[in-house]
Amino acid sequence: MALRKYVTAFAGARDSYQVPLALAQSHQLDCLITDLYLPPLPAVVARLAKVGRRSVPGLSVLDTRSSPRALWHSYVRWRLARNQIGQQLLGLKWTQDILGRMAGERAARNGCDLFLYAGYALEAFRDPRLQSVRRILFMYHPHIARSSEILIEDASRYPDGQSTITELAADSHDRDVDRELEMADAVVCASEFTASTVRAIGIDPKKIVIIPYGIDILGDYSPRKSPDTCHFLFVGSGIHRKGLHILFEAWREARLPQARLTIVSRYVDPWIRARGDAPGITIRNGVAPEELNTLYDDANVFVLPSLVEGFGYVYFEALARGCYCIGTTNTGLPDLHLSTEEATIAPAGDRDALVQALTSAHALWKAGKIDPGRIRRQTSIWSWSRFRASIADLAFRLEMPDRSRLAGAPSPPR
Repeated sequence: MALRKYVTAFAGARDSYQVPLALAQSHQLDCLITDLYLPPLPAVVARLAKVGRRSVPGLSVLDTRSSPRALWHSYVRWRLARNQIGQQLLGLKWTQDILGRMAGERAARNGCDLFLYAGYALEAFRDPRLQSVRRILFMYHPHIARSSEILIEDASRYPDGQSTITELAADSHDRDVDRELEMADAVVCASEFTASTVRAIGIDPKKIVIIPYGIDILGDYSPRKSPDTCHFLFVGSGIHRKGLHILFEAWREARLPQARLTIVSRYVDPWIRARGDAPGITIRNGVAPEELNTLYDDANVFVLPSLVEGFGYVYFEALARGCYCIGTTNTGLPDLHLSTEEATIAPAGDRDALVQALTSAHALWKAGKIDPGRIRRQTSIWSWSRFRASIADLAFRLEMPDRSRLAGAPSPPR
């Protein structure tokens, strides 16, 4: 019997195209439906045009279909809009729906199964022509219901941050993903935390599979770390869920000698930035990739105290550069099973625990017990090839569903 293939869909270079690449390498990919995928470009052109990430070796442009309309709504129209935040939200929803419909049409025409990202799946999953196919959903963000609860509870402690509460409460009512989760035969999550938010709404735990992301570690490479000052580094958006406001408070309270904290963020919410006026803190409004790598190489400790995180890929980027990591329970860092010589996991939102984590990491640095080489070696087992093999194995082993009782049933209202 011929191997059945999958259609997948998402906009942008989601997860560096590792899911469609995994399916292509295992001969299970029919097509990636996306807004823009390009053939390999000369390095200088890719850098100048900032589109170098819109392709990956091993995934042919012939295995993809790009939608100019989706590109217009997801990127071009957003860039031209005065209200970019509002336009981004509208464009994202429109793009998800049209790519989902395109994926459904492709799957129905070619007799394929569906491996779709959350937000993109509903239009295809509820297509009456596809009631008997396998449906895999990649849940790359924690579920909004639990996420909103966590963020609203934290925001209630900060009077100047409560402007986010109304927006969070509104977001918690967007439940299209609930229907995607219910209709999926298998749900892939990159972290146990994300999986816990899915189980919390009643989704069958038996169909949830946790597959942490991966990274390819550079070969023979030894980063030069700051020898005289313990350099702490934060890289990420300065928004509420990243926990930067808690980091600022913990840093002020820790009062670490011979220590500095660098914040790399293109934007920091004003009420959060106001808390960053403390000795030893430098805020950088974004840096070039080469300079960011230099900062990773210099840093002794990377800290990302997120309240809510689907995974937190920057942990991998820091670990690959030999940084000791401080993270939280509500991220993917616990799924890497690192020892206390490589990372510290603090309860999300717990300022006192973060103070202790900062202090302990500083003590390890002072005692010369942070070993960048060990950290890199322990991280190397979490390769992208391991991730792809797990994705391909799940896709291959998932049995065809028995939905005979649904045959002829009317499709849900659109």
